[in-house]
Amino acid sequence: MPFKIQTSPKGATTAILLLAFLFCFGIASVSHADAAASPAVSCNLQSAAFNRIQAIQNDPTLGYAEELKAELAARRQLLTITINCALEDAQTLQSNLNNLQVDPGFLNLQTQLSENLDTSINFYNIQLSKVPTAGIAATQTIAKDVLAWRESNYAPLAATVSNFVLWIKNQPLFTAADNRLGEIKNLAQSVPFSDNTDLQTELQGAKSSLRAAEDANTLAKNSLAHPTYPDPSLGYIQQSLSSLSDTYQHFFNIASLVQTLLPH
Repeated sequence: MPFKIQTSPKGATTAILLLAFLFCFGIASVSHADAAASPAVSCNLQSAAFNRIQAIQNDPTLGYAEELKAELAARRQLLTITINCALEDAQTLQSNLNNLQVDPGFLNLQTQLSENLDTSINFYNIQLSKVPTAGIAATQTIAKDVLAWRESNYAPLAATVSNFVLWIKNQPLFTAADNRLGEIKNLAQSVPFSDNTDLQTELQGAKSSLRAAEDANTLAKNSLAHPTYPDPSLGYIQQSLSSLSDTYQHFFNIASLVQTLLPH
């Protein structure tokens, strides 16, 4: 049975808790550019957790004090789960970031991003520490604060970190493509390849597409080094990989031509 958000003042906190959880984790997967770089945290909260609060509110057998006590316990439990999930998500992302092997020129950015994640982790820990003694109104305030922080601070930061991780992991692909192009250029200068028009055309295509890939890769690098919101780096990364794919298609075509030109 799906959970229905109540509109009465009594159900306001439940709605806030639900929105906080859905925002933080229902769409968490789209905030990370690379699932491998930032694995999804297993925080699937069933609607029964929210229905429990609703059931307490609608239980005619409970007196006012009993209902308040049971409802508060359920709200604290739900809020604790939500914040722990947010905390785990931030810690996982930070671990992936800190485990990266980066060039010296990116150490400062890596450190800065990790420190920014520390700020979010500290925020979540502070909010978590408030839950055990929070009343009904306080749980509502905590949930609102967590949701606001997630939207205005953590989500943009998580996107930048994930894009940075993805960009760093992509760099060996560009090094390999550049090395391969160098080998092919040497081959294309020798007989019988130097006079073959089709091979030379493919070689020029490979040069052009690799140049486009490297240009987009540089734009991604610059946008990561000077973060803005919204972060354009993912678009540049995608462009660079698309052009890199075109480059390898040219490499494949060249390899096929070489096979036909070699003496049998």
